[in-house]
Amino acid sequence: MIAEALNQEFRIKVEPNDHDDLWLQPGRRKISGTAARIVRQVAYHHLTLLVNVDVATLKRSLSSPFDETILTNATRSIRAPAVGYLAQEIPDITVEEVQNVIMESFKKQYLHTEVITLSNVMNDQQFPGVLEYEEKLRKWEWIYGRTPQFILPLYNDRIQVEHGVITGSLENQKLIGSRLPEDVMQAYVGFAVKPIFGINTTKQLAEIKAYLCEVPKDYDPKLIALNATIIAALFTALIYPFYAYLIGDNVVSEKKHTEAY
Repeated sequence: MIAEALNQEFRIKVEPNDHDDLWLQPGRRKISGTAARIVRQVAYHHLTLLVNVDVATLKRSLSSPFDETILTNATRSIRAPAVGYLAQEIPDITVEEVQNVIMESFKKQYLHTEVITLSNVMNDQQFPGVLEYEEKLRKWEWIYGRTPQFILPLYNDRIQVEHGVITGSLENQKLIGSRLPEDVMQAYVGFAVKPIFGINTTKQLAEIKAYLCEVPKDYDPKLIALNATIIAALFTALIYPFYAYLIGDNVVSEKKHTEAY
């Protein structure tokens, strides 16, 4: 329905694929993805539709430094051949235009329709329980506790995690039973995803050192050990090879410069 509506209104070529994604042709550029889930007697469904985006920023947001590192049986996303958006073909298109086109197409297919406009979905009086639900989604139990089982190979360890709790460690048995806290994961991910070129690595390492030194008195020692393990792994896996690469290039460059003279 959406593909037909867009094609008819804007004279473009949008096609659904076998996964119910939408491709903008030519080039099989993915402009829409969909997901569905049935739980008890409730069905959930959502889709996306890219109207105008910064593709470079989008790709960075969807990429992860752990794609090739984490070992898991969880279903992995199927990478699209390319990413696109409607404004590539219709530069002056707006979100409102797309909304109206889809709504009108929906009305034509279904006799009994009603358009509901939500101005403030976080209004607990209008939507009782929404604030409580938001709080639930911010808690550790939802963010980490529902994480599928995975194994994280580190520089000198191999940590197994299930539902956010460490269930195995080759080098440090004291870590078993510890929960992956939000602050540790943020330190790990935040440091790992920063682009190597252009970052102030001295500042990063100083901040990490301060983070490890200024630990509250009641902080679990096992989590301090986990911090240290992760930081050591990051330094070895990311920073040291990068500097070795630069040093190697500089040595080769200096050697060539010397030979030229």
